[in-house]
Amino acid sequence: MKTSLSACATGIEWNPFKISRTGGMHGTGEIGQKMGLVSGFVLQSAMTGEDILQVCVNLPSTKVIAVHMDSWNH
Repeated sequence: MKTSLSACATGIEWNPFKISRTGGMHGTGEIGQKMGLVSGFVLQSAMTGEDILQVCVNLPSTKVIAVHMDSWNH
């Protein structure tokens, strides 16, 4: 399996994916401050239901949260 590493300050587009970096906190108060900086990442792609199923089948340890697949009404 070929791997690649790229820095992502705010976001990056890679193949059909848009990856956005988000901020976050490990905790609150003094303990949260001592734990330091944290980043989260949001992966966006125009994938079909079949594409998402294939991700789940081929990468079973991946956590997939599919939202608003076919609807923009709410």
